[in-house]
Amino acid sequence: MIAYRDFAPRQLTSAGLLKQATFESLDETLATANAWIQSNAVDVLNVETVIIPNNYSAKGHATADAEMITQSEFAIAWNQFIRVWYRQSQR
Repeated sequence: MIAYRDFAPRQLTSAGLLKQATFESLDETLATANAWIQSNAVDVLNVETVIIPNNYSAKGHATADAEMITQSEFAIAWNQFIRVWYRQSQR
């Protein structure tokens, strides 16, 4: 069986009045993914950077949705995370 695990950058500081939240770098997130791979000794098939728009609507889009439609290219934040595809051991 194949499976995947997502690693998103951890939030370092909260957003505030006129201040955006800050997040760890993608390099730090990759280090977390590498540590998980090493500690779980998984059979890695592929590692990818996934970039998706943060365009949630009243319908409620989620990262597992097959299709996400944007109404405008203005004021859309893009999020990226690391996805590790691996083979689960047969027990």
